[in-house]
Amino acid sequence: MFYEKEIKRKQNIHLTNNNLHYFKNVLRVKINEKIEVFNNTNHVFLGKITLIKKNLIQILIEKKLKKNKESSLKIHFAPIMLNQKKMNFIIQKSTELGVHSITPLLQKNKFSTEINSSSLLSQYNRWKNIAISACQQCERNKIPIINYPEYMYSWCSKLPNNELKIIFDPYTKKTINSLTPIQKKINVIIGGESGFSIMEINNFKKKYNFKNISLGKRILRAETSSIAAISILLYKYGELDLTI
Repeated sequence: MFYEKEIKRKQNIHLTNNNLHYFKNVLRVKINEKIEVFNNTNHVFLGKITLIKKNLIQILIEKKLKKNKESSLKIHFAPIMLNQKKMNFIIQKSTELGVHSITPLLQKNKFSTEINSSSLLSQYNRWKNIAISACQQCERNKIPIINYPEYMYSWCSKLPNNELKIIFDPYTKKTINSLTPIQKKINVIIGGESGFSIMEINNFKKKYNFKNISLGKRILRAETSSIAAISILLYKYGELDLTI
């Protein structure tokens, strides 16, 4: 369970409104039941339920444990925005895989209208809740940073020059093995339904110093590309070292 404030041993904490229904009506928790709580740090807190009321569940924190499940590879993941269902999926799965931060991007320059819309703000708040739920599901202690959406070239212009920047390009034969040396901070941009044009890819490379590499011979859906890209980078440079 996620608790957004500081937690101390022997402290009583209360479930938030977002968690209350789930724990009472889905998990059907009971008095004295043990529960694990995290608060966006590299620790978890073990407690037991001491009180259940109509609008309140109280937990007594009994123990604090260090549990670092974060990857040594800091991936800043930037997918071009898709429809609501697909974006929800991408936020959920990239969180489970362990990305450090996520910035959804607008491909076309509609900055003045779309970026300030109430519907976009609603989606942004939903993504943060999806990330929290994904962390609870996969027992990740730290929630990735979900940045507010912005126009893709605006995002590119803010990236540090000394960090690796990757764009996945179906027109190149370069593979991940061409990325040497490797830093522990990687910025990754993934195209939308129609991908990026050759002109856009060249602009990313020449103006913003992105490295273009291939995800294989087949053209993948945007949501498939997202999972494949993150998994490949983690396998190659992160904690998923499966070498025997």
